[in-house]
Amino acid sequence: MPLHLYRLLGKLPVPVEDVNEWGEWFATADRLVGVDLIEGWVVSTVFLGIDYNFLNPGNPHLFETMVFDREGHEQACERCSTWEQAQHLHQAVLAETRSRIRQP
Repeated sequence: MPLHLYRLLGKLPVPVEDVNEWGEWFATADRLVGVDLIEGWVVSTVFLGIDYNFLNPGNPHLFETMVFDREGHEQACERCSTWEQAQHLHQAVLAETRSRIRQP
């Protein structure tokens, strides 16, 4: 059974077959794609290192963008496959969050 574990080689996700290798990498890795604070809200995008799309063959879901409100409650969560997609997703969610919290 595949482990569905990945690490980053630069910005490229690569599969890892050994859970110990993955754990050692994960413990010290810089997995942050972006984080922004807007009027107390947080938009954060990170590399997960685990494929959250393992039940559906296809593109792995390895990056996650989340939005937290001023109290720290999760307001949104979206996932994607590549670093480039994660950067675009972060910017899109950031823009959406800005417009959402600034509405009267």
